[in-house]
Amino acid sequence: MLGSATYAEPSYPETLRRSICLSVRIPSDLPEFSISVTCDGTKPLRSRLYVSPEEARGLRDSWWSLTNPAECDDGYEEWFRKNHVTMADRAAQKIAQRHFSIRPLFSIVVPLFRTPLSFFSEMTSSVLAQTYDNFELILVNASPEDDALACACRELSAIDERVRVVTLDNNYGITENTNAGVDVARGDFVSFFDHDDLLEPDCLYWYVKGINDYPDTDLLYCDEDKLENGHLSFPYFKPDFDVFYLETNNYVCHMLTIRRELLLRLERPNSELDGAQDHAMALATGDMARNVYHVRRVLYHWRIHSSSTAGNVAAKPESLDAGKLAVARHLALRGERASVENLEDMPHYYRVSLTRASSSSVMVYGRSDDLEVRADTLRDSLPDSVAEVISVAIPSHSALVPTLLAAARSARGEYLVLCSDDVVLPKGNWVEELVSFCARTGVGIVAPVVLYPDGTVRDAGVVCSLEGALRPEFRDFFFEGSPHVRGLLRCPHTVSAVRGACLVIRADLFAEIASSLTGCPGLFWDVALCLEARRRRNLATVVLPSVQVSAPVPELALGGRKSEVLRAYVSGRAWLFKNWPEFFSGADRFYSRQMRQDGYYGLADYR
Repeated sequence: MLGSATYAEPSYPETLRRSICLSVRIPSDLPEFSISVTCDGTKPLRSRLYVSPEEARGLRDSWWSLTNPAECDDGYEEWFRKNHVTMADRAAQKIAQRHFSIRPLFSIVVPLFRTPLSFFSEMTSSVLAQTYDNFELILVNASPEDDALACACRELSAIDERVRVVTLDNNYGITENTNAGVDVARGDFVSFFDHDDLLEPDCLYWYVKGINDYPDTDLLYCDEDKLENGHLSFPYFKPDFDVFYLETNNYVCHMLTIRRELLLRLERPNSELDGAQDHAMALATGDMARNVYHVRRVLYHWRIHSSSTAGNVAAKPESLDAGKLAVARHLALRGERASVENLEDMPHYYRVSLTRASSSSVMVYGRSDDLEVRADTLRDSLPDSVAEVISVAIPSHSALVPTLLAAARSARGEYLVLCSDDVVLPKGNWVEELVSFCARTGVGIVAPVVLYPDGTVRDAGVVCSLEGALRPEFRDFFFEGSPHVRGLLRCPHTVSAVRGACLVIRADLFAEIASSLTGCPGLFWDVALCLEARRRRNLATVVLPSVQVSAPVPELALGGRKSEVLRAYVSGRAWLFKNWPEFFSGADRFYSRQMRQDGYYGLADYR
């Protein structure tokens, strides 16, 4: 059972209706099936549902279309072709860029080593075809014994003055070969480009537009996909800059572009970081950048072949430890006491374990009669760092924020762990994990993944966009065994907001923000808390999937009084739109507009 509720039936005075929400997991290969439900009580009830083969097939197709991640969508290549830059777009871009007040020079550094000539030709052609033409292409040839490649470099530089060739006497590894290109770069920005990949012709145009829109931009990157045998697949629609997610994997990756003035101030990576040199640079630059600009377009094609990590992780096994080293050094420079380990079964993903002792107060809130009993039971299972467990009776939805605020003002802990009374909390060190992450610089609120009793996701973040406002991410996914899109159900990452079934926030921050939430209708107080922490203090809301709690379907959703549920939802959403319009005027910063806006992570419908 996922939850239950009893409420007055408005159409029949003095009559109560009992609503019970059930979940049944059905094998996908059943051609047809029946579901029987028996409810024991003073008057036993039985119900049976038969699903025909046609209905079963429709359910399977519908569920697959919802839960199939965008990366695995067979229609992606068609989607890309329909959204690909047209000849008219190219002509318009060449005209529009004349009006840019900032026309930076880009130095595109490409380390070459035994590059197949076919790859070399396609790679260089994709650069020279850019609609924005103020760039230099720096080819760093680390295989001078390859006469054919050396000749191709010379011929290209002879016919296009934007092409410069650096010939090394030996192969010093990807990092030092790249550094040799940076040493001779003359551009305002330095872009890092692999020798076997391709750029879209409008890549630099969108980078320059971003720089003109935000002149203090120091770091840029774009969305990407993979190219195999001439076909495009596995798109990566990236979130905007998220340092906490970047610590778990190099999601920035391509096409990393850094302001040269800042790049020259950084400590350069060396051969110890071969295979993770771009990860190290992204982490270091992100810490110092005034602005990071993410171009929300697929502008980079990462080629899959036997010698590339795009298609074969074993091609560069040393990069696994190099990535771990890059993250560890980044954390040390930030003064973070943490250990870094490779994430099991996910190459190039890392788990950061933090150690920080901070006191906390656990506040159990709700309207149930057994709040004190719940609090007493919880006290025995919590660590010594928890100063107290406070039960907070909430008289109504509209009184939720002021009641929590009044209780929080007398709390002894430095951090507040807010839990609704229907949440089943885990055993172990979950409080320390959440609080330790919440104590990090730049973090305002941390939440675990909230699961329904059947193991499906109830809350792993909320989509805050105009099209998909307030939809839960990964909703109804099974936490165990589902496709973990880019590790988002295994790695800490920033979201726009979370719901309040369980969250951690610093006590003084909660007092500051909650006291400003005047007129809160109650339903979306938790989302408002997250949005205001971002707006007021530029503090992130982070989901920590290593901690999971369980909770039933919210009572309001079970009530069955559709008019009341809809009224509460509409009024709460309108209140958010009015008070935080900047978060609902376009795409969610941490959730791509290219994906379904209902939280399912599939490719947005383009048909």
